[in-house]
Amino acid sequence: MWRFVVMAATVALVLPSVSAATPRAAFSGTLPATIVTLGGNCCVTVAGLSGVTTVRKLGKVTYSGYLTFGCQTFYPDDRCCLQDLSLSLHAANGREATATGAASWMAPNAPTIFTWTAEGDFVGSGTYVVSFDTSANVEVGQTFTLTMAGTLSRV
Repeated sequence: MWRFVVMAATVALVLPSVSAATPRAAFSGTLPATIVTLGGNCCVTVAGLSGVTTVRKLGKVTYSGYLTFGCQTFYPDDRCCLQDLSLSLHAANGREATATGAASWMAPNAPTIFTWTAEGDFVGSGTYVVSFDTSANVEVGQTFTLTMAGTLSRV
């Protein structure tokens, strides 16, 4: 079972007082998300996601993006797997950031925590986990949480 934690995005938006001259600050957060589109092929699923939450000091934060995951079987029993995240965050104050992460591995050696980096009005990096089993069937309308942790600083 693959789990992802996407906390960093929420935390990045929680730190409005961090300046470019200030060192990166720790953050963490959980974003409730809904799968709004599904695509892919025999081996990879592309789940479009979106959500809204309230972040202390910034108010309403909206986010959307894609989570891509799956495995390809090669002869005889080798399975190469991947998971990619692209998440755009929009704070009520107009600040924006994009968190991305990509990982690949040979099954069954899936990582339990995945990494991300952020660009935009905030820069930083950290780890994320998703609260659903990506090896199971997913459906449009399904809800889950992205939990993120890491460091961010305002540009």
